[in-house]
This record gives sequence, C-alpha cells and structure tokens, in this order.
Amino acid sequence: MKKIFFNTFTFPLLVGALIFGACSQETTDSVDGEQVDPPVGGGDDNATAEAPPPAPPGPAGKYTIKEIMQQGFKADDNLKDLVLDGTATDEQKVKFVDYVENLAQYKVRKGKQEDFEKLTDSLIKAAKGTDLAALKDAVNCKTCHTPHKIYPPKKN
Repeated sequence: MKKIFFNTFTFPLLVGALIFGACSQETTDSVDGEQVDPPVGGGDDNATAEAPPPAPPGPAGKYTIKEIMQQGFKADDNLKDLVLDGTATDEQKVKFVDYVENLAQYKVRKGKQEDFEKLTDSLIKAAKGTDLAALKDAVNCKTCHTPHKIYPPKKN
C-alpha cells in the first residue's frame, strides 16, 4: 500500500516539477552576456527611426500621490478639511493648491486621461476660488477613485 501511495501521488508531482523547471525561459535576448534589443520598425530592415522608450513610472510632480492624499485629503488635520472649515491659513491654502496642481500632473493607469484632467481642472479651480460649496463638490473622493483608482493599492 505504501508503494502505491508513493507512486500514485508523488510521481506526478516530481514530473510536474521537472517540466516546470525545464520550461523556464529568459525574457531578454542576450549575446555573450550583453542584452540585445529587438529590431524596431515592424520587420523593415531599412527602418532607422527608433521609438522613444516608455517613460519610467514615478512621481509626476514634487509630491507622490500618497503624500498628496494623506496630507491633503485624509490625515486627521488634512488641508482639505481646514480649507472647507474656513480655518486654514493662507500658507495652508497655498499648500493645498500646490498638492492638487501636482496631482493633475499624473498620468492615470486606469480610465481615460481626458476625464482625469477635467476632474483635476475643476478641483484646481475650486481650490483657488472662494466658493466652498464648489470645493466640497470637487473633493468628492468617489468622483475620482471610482474611474481611476486601482484596487487594491500596491503595498510599498
């Protein structure tokens, strides 16, 4: 019975591990240890124009999205609430406007960029203006998060 149990259950696992290990494949081409880039231009040997490399991900402005969201919108003493309560100093109002202007510089990974630009433009106008009702409407979290936030957020 022990031999049947060992052979019936262990053998397929060993074979699967061997096949999986043998099928590993490199994702970059290399010659003599140096990476070789694939040709650009759809197979045309006369193509000389190279496509620009994609922009690396990272902050668009001087603040990360996490900093903007935490300090501008979510923390206990966030700037959004101070501005809406009317208790924000001029420096805090300027900082809040700076945060939303930096937020508008980001490229979205989900949803349409044009929609994100419209939302951030209305947020910037409301933050720079004096109409608190317009600002309250513009800082509605779900308005931006539903079409543009990727759930769950990445852990750093």
